[in-house]
Amino acid sequence: MKLLIKKLNLSFYILLIYSFVIYLLPHNMTMGLYTPNLLGWSLVVTFFLAILLYIVLLFLDLKEKNKRKELLKRSLILILFLVACTFYWCYKAIKSGNLNS
Repeated sequence: MKLLIKKLNLSFYILLIYSFVIYLLPHNMTMGLYTPNLLGWSLVVTFFLAILLYIVLLFLDLKEKNKRKELLKRSLILILFLVACTFYWCYKAIKSGNLNS
């Protein structure tokens, strides 16, 4: 069981890093004419897989009560990822003139 949790945990972090790197790419690389292109769809898929893995790991950590430290670390990293993406999105929107501030 511990090996499974370690592999899932590693997969979660890899997917989160991959999503963040693709999110930092310019939008003309991730967007097609009306829908996301291949990189855009990979961003969507990897982000939702990371959220799904987070939920699975959350249940596994709650089942094993001694993994509270790992749960806190994973939750903080996910929140930091979401905050960083939000700030980057706002920065890009202000820079392009789509968001008034």
